[in-house]
Amino acid sequence: MKDLKIKMHFYEFRKKHIALPLLVITLAIIILIQNYIRCLAANCTFYLEDLYGSREHLSNVIISGNLQDGYHNNIFKIENGNLEIRTVYYHHYKDFIPLNTDSWFSKFINNVEYVLTLYFDGKEVIANIKYYDRNPEKSRKSSYREATIKTDIINEKYTDGSWTTATSTSYVITNIGDRIFFTIPTTEGYSGTNGIYEVVNFSDNFNYFLYTKIKQEEESDLPQNNQHDTNNQVDKTYIDETYIRTVAEFSINVNHHTESSYLEVFGLEAVGNYLVLILRQGSSMVFRAYDSESGEQTGEVIINDSSSYLERYKAFVSNNTLNLSLIKRNSGDENIPGDKRRILTFEILHESHVNKNENTEVDNENKNAEIKTAESYYNDGVIMHGNLRLTNIIDAVYLNSEIDRIFNIYHKDNKVYIVLSLIESEADKITPYNVLRPRRMFIYVYEDSKPVYVGEIITDMNQDNIFQLYEPSTSGGIPYNTYERRLFEDIRIRSKN
Repeated sequence: MKDLKIKMHFYEFRKKHIALPLLVITLAIIILIQNYIRCLAANCTFYLEDLYGSREHLSNVIISGNLQDGYHNNIFKIENGNLEIRTVYYHHYKDFIPLNTDSWFSKFINNVEYVLTLYFDGKEVIANIKYYDRNPEKSRKSSYREATIKTDIINEKYTDGSWTTATSTSYVITNIGDRIFFTIPTTEGYSGTNGIYEVVNFSDNFNYFLYTKIKQEEESDLPQNNQHDTNNQVDKTYIDETYIRTVAEFSINVNHHTESSYLEVFGLEAVGNYLVLILRQGSSMVFRAYDSESGEQTGEVIINDSSSYLERYKAFVSNNTLNLSLIKRNSGDENIPGDKRRILTFEILHESHVNKNENTEVDNENKNAEIKTAESYYNDGVIMHGNLRLTNIIDAVYLNSEIDRIFNIYHKDNKVYIVLSLIESEADKITPYNVLRPRRMFIYVYEDSKPVYVGEIITDMNQDNIFQLYEPSTSGGIPYNTYERRLFEDIRIRSKN
């Protein structure tokens, strides 16, 4: 009888707590899976393979970066030619390093987004730049502010809200520390005077510009003399309330006397305390350096016969150097399959270095004339003067491949270091979806504009796409999620010294 009672109590206990052993088993399985995933993350394929030249060419720099998905990050560093890797695990979505993408006239600087918008008063261009603090809890400033300036630019082709610009990327906005600068990406059909502008301060009035425009439209039925006064008042308000300083001005008109064509403005980059305008005029690329304080033009580089470039570009700045990757419109030789790029590296010289240049010629007839240097060691189409010097022209061809992304370009001691990813060419691709095309990560080193080393960072990141690569989607698309796929991000190159 006693044994029966014990058995009954045991069955009742097991019935009440039957979920307990299932919970223990489930937790054990979860722990095993987690440990397995951690093991896979920590022991993923990750090494550097030499394809051409000696790895000793990497001895003067340190290359670092991240290969991450939404759950973990393989942090790597290449120093003295040795690749080291460590794995960290994300516990919050904010741990994820944001993907570096370009958007329409928008740029993130120190977690603040700056957005440039163009408006038109008739055919006159009005520039409005907005400030969005994406971390207002960490700032005492307002999370939204803006500034507006009425420029001296005329868009002759503006009709019914339709207009074009030379570029649509974020390269028209740049910064020197906390100072924000921008220019207007004018192209054919614009005339007048463009400029480099600095936002001295932002207005705290929400949608101040739109408010003034609405007010102007409401008063448009006033008599002509009153309307004229209102327009003057609006223009004065632009100047008094928005705190934008014109750093430098330059004409974008067609000069019929010199037969020079209009200027296209593609971007503005900060190099040290200088600002470099990136322009195209006719078949030439033009790069001009300005002092950010005085607005004085301090140098210029002109590359003739290069109209097929500068449709888009990617810029990287380090210390006193500006490194550009230019996309070529057409290859010129369709018999060579692959992506063609032109890499340019510039250096901003100190005044003492410019004065000591052996090729310097001073115009004694003009006391304010710039110190000029003329260089022709690349080709007869390169002209330089002032403190802006072109140090390398690299015309690179990546055979049977297309550039997926250029992560960084670094210039030191006449060597140019490039980290980029390549994907299979359009003709050879095995999937209709570009995001699923296999990617390969490369390091290129050029010396005197010639390749001296090529290495590949070998990983198994493309395995993340396998389950969708051969499985057709019933909806005609793919649910692509960057959190579920490993991607390289935040690749940095720095000097060891």
